[in-house]
Order: sequence, then C-alpha cells, then structure tokens
Amino acid sequence: MNKLVIRAVFIVILLYVCRQSYLVISHEQIAGDDFRCYYTTAWMVRTHQSASVYLASGDTDPTFDLNRVKPDTAFARTAAAHNIHFGGEVLPYTYPLTLADLMVPLTFLSPSTAFLLWTLASAAALFWAAVLMVRMPEMGLSGQLLPVLAFLLFRPTLDGFVWGQVVMLLFLSLVAGIMLYLRGNTYAAAFLLALPMTIKLTPLILLVPLVAWRDWKMLRAVILWCVAIAAAVLMINGTSWIGLYVFHELRTIGVKFDVGSRSIGTALQVLWTRTDRGITLPILTTIGKLISTVMVAYAAWQSRSDGAQSPTGRFKLESLAGFLLLSSCISPVAWMHGYLAGAPALLIVGKRIWDEQGGTFESIVFLLLICSLATNTMSALMILTPVLTLVLVAMGFQRLRQPQNEVSRRLVPIGS
Repeated sequence: MNKLVIRAVFIVILLYVCRQSYLVISHEQIAGDDFRCYYTTAWMVRTHQSASVYLASGDTDPTFDLNRVKPDTAFARTAAAHNIHFGGEVLPYTYPLTLADLMVPLTFLSPSTAFLLWTLASAAALFWAAVLMVRMPEMGLSGQLLPVLAFLLFRPTLDGFVWGQVVMLLFLSLVAGIMLYLRGNTYAAAFLLALPMTIKLTPLILLVPLVAWRDWKMLRAVILWCVAIAAAVLMINGTSWIGLYVFHELRTIGVKFDVGSRSIGTALQVLWTRTDRGITLPILTTIGKLISTVMVAYAAWQSRSDGAQSPTGRFKLESLAGFLLLSSCISPVAWMHGYLAGAPALLIVGKRIWDEQGGTFESIVFLLLICSLATNTMSALMILTPVLTLVLVAMGFQRLRQPQNEVSRRLVPIGS
C-alpha cells in the first residue's frame, strides 16, 4: 500500500480509537468491580472460607448472567461485612485461588485505598512492560517508548483499568518472562511465565510452542514452577475447592455463544458437556471450540522446529506473541480487555505495516481488528473480532514459514 495512504488511515483509526476510549472513561459506572471481586475473595481466603468461593452462584454462565452472585452466599456476606460495594455488575470469582492468595496483604487496607494502590501498580506495570518491549532487540522498537505506550493505551487496556482487572500485571509478567527467555535465563523466565498460567490459565497456551520447538529444558522449568505454585496454593487453601473449581466453575464458563465476549471458546472446553440452560446456541459454541482446536494445532505446526535447527530469538518472539494473541480469542470468557496479552503481536504487525512491509490484505485485517476492539456498540464489528484475530494469527504464522524467512531461522544462540 502507498505510504501516504497507510499513514492517513492509521491517523483516522487512531482518532476513532481515542474517541471510543474517551467514551469508556466518561461513561463507565462500574469502576473497580473486578478488583472488588478479587478483594472479596482474598478476604474469604484470609478468613478460611476457600471452600465457599465457587458457591457464589448457581450453574449459570458469567458470559450472560453477569449479576449472578446470590445474596445469601458467603461471597455476598463477606463483601457486606467488609463494606465492599459493587458499582454495577457483580461477578463471582472465576480464577484459581492463586490471585486471591497473593492479594491477601491488600485486605489489611480499606477497599478504596487498596484499589488506589492496585491502579497505581497496574499503571506502573503497563509502563514497565512498554519499556521492556522497547529494550527487546527482537521487537525492533528501540527508541520508540512513547509510541508504544500510546498504542498500549487502547480500548482493551482502558477496559482493564476501569474494571480493576489483573491483566496489566499479568502482561508485565509475560513480557518480562519472554524477554528473559530470549536472553537464555531459563529459570527466572519460567517463573514469570508460570505465574500468569496459575492465575488465569489461558497463558498455558505458551506450552504449545515450547513443545513444537522441543525445548524440553524450558518446558520442564515452566511445569515445575506451575507445580510448585499450585502446591503452595493447596497448602494455603486445602483441597476442598478443587472439585468445585474444575467440575463446577470451569464447566459453567463459556457454555453459551456470546458475541460480546470477543471469543470463540477454549479448545479445552470441547471436553465438557454442553448445557441447555437459558438462551444458548450449542451448535455455534461447539463449532467455535472446534475452530479453536484447529487453530492451536495449526499454530503449533507452523512453529515447529526443523530438525537440528533452533529458531532465532525473532522467530520465537513472533511465535510466542502469536500464541498470546490467539489465547485472547479462545479464552472461554475473553472479554475485550483480555486482548492486552496480544499487544506484542499487534505491535509487530502494526510496525511492519507502518514500514510498508505488510500486504494490503494484512493491513486491512489489522486495521479492522483494531476498530473492532475499539467499539462496544457496533455489533457488526464486534462479531468480526474473533474472526479477524484468527485470520491475522494465521497470516502471521504462515509468514514465519515462508522461504524468505528461513535465513532468520538458522542456528543462532538465543540473546546473541
């Protein structure tokens, strides 16, 4: 595409994204509700009610039944006892207890003070993640801190700030883990990657490329850290919550087809029995999960290592970034703010298009995806979000296997 046309379109899209971002900040009435959910659960952990965390609602899907916390449950009573007030939609806690355990120190502060510190920590995490990406040679963004920061403040990030989500902190851990991995610091990188995996589960998709590369050392390190963190969580909370989380909470998440979730469903949930409660489209849900399974397999195949050759840092970075973007799409409840995890992949594609190295079709898909993430009112674009994500991911992995990229895949020590 013509350089002038590309940059003019970028500017128009930027103005549109800025307008939509302003609407998020100015019209949201639910500031901090996700944080208050974490905070309430941390109080439950602190007061030895871990077994009751996942009994806050009936067998309903949080994608649809947002106000599903029952008033007569331990969750509701704990929130009331500690003056924790929700501004809008009250969601139950849907993660493993790792995050709640880590947040117990915040329960010694008032909810408002804790939320302020949480917001400041999230902002610092986002800034430091931008710094790390700029310093990462494989990203090719040296000296571009301000543009990277500006890009990261897109609608998914602002959504995360408004809700008090944990995504910024997890994003920093993932970026730092990838950077250390590319530099050859296996065990520190493994810990930083394992922590998000034990908090939100969807980063577990990063194990797939490690298998594809036959990087058994890193794979072992990540799994060992995951086991160690899980063991610590079990020591703190006991084992009574596990059955409820696996067979109740996970089973009810994403059982229905929802355009607004910006996802097509997780491949792992193909194993779960579908339900017919309420408004549900089981055929679309099943198709979505089958598509996600195929996409993960395709990405793994495209990331595979060729014989004795070891992919370079650049190849590994683009592959890991692609899987993170894919994880945002196939999460069972991937509300739009989850797309922050895919920001490295979007940055890589955006920079390539800006430098006139991207094709016309790739440019159109990328710009449409950014627009679809910026809106919460244009249903046509919202429907396209997961489709555009899959197309962009598929194109990215296909490009990595093209002959002109084979030179970059020769045996080169990581971090050299």
